[in-house]
Amino acid sequence: MATGHGVQTCKLLLRCYFNPITPWAPLINAILINGANILTGDRRKEGFGWVNIWRTLAHLSSSFDKIKKGEANSGFWQHNTDQTKDVTTCGSTVPKPEKEGNKMHLRATVVYHDLPGHEIQNFIGLALQLEGSKDADRLRAYDKTKPQLEWNNVQRVVATEVTPWTKWKIHVVKEQPLLGNSPWGVAWTYFELSPGNNPTKDLPKL
Repeated sequence: MATGHGVQTCKLLLRCYFNPITPWAPLINAILINGANILTGDRRKEGFGWVNIWRTLAHLSSSFDKIKKGEANSGFWQHNTDQTKDVTTCGSTVPKPEKEGNKMHLRATVVYHDLPGHEIQNFIGLALQLEGSKDADRLRAYDKTKPQLEWNNVQRVVATEVTPWTKWKIHVVKEQPLLGNSPWGVAWTYFELSPGNNPTKDLPKL
């Protein structure tokens, strides 16, 4: 949660750090939301959390080449979903925690631009799949059986206590034929917590 002025300042700062791509608005929003400290109250009042600029900038700590090769410890991707591709994937490998005994957690967020309308027009979902798991075991940030009014063009998923060196993939899924193009951005990052801390409740340690 932040004032509109504070969020806009963070967005301008992020744009200064990008190289070599030009970020779209959905990607900037995905990075801000993914880097936020998650709050525990009513999200309708608190939004997606407190803006954490240091954790936000951590998404840009890896080179674009490493992100493309799947070697980045945190990163981002953006795409303009078209009429032909149902699933777009990107991924990496979970690193070892810096402090022995700490647990690694993975967080990912997708934001997409929808078409104008009173309800969601394009149904795009975010799913996280860990190495060795079946398709049905994906960690989904959405429920494709829910009615249209309950869909959201901002989705976040957290994988807790992921084993180091585990490979994973993020799937940005087109659940229905699109009515038009929907540019999207996805961001992911790791953070480590001491055992017993809740990654969806406790503030990440910097």
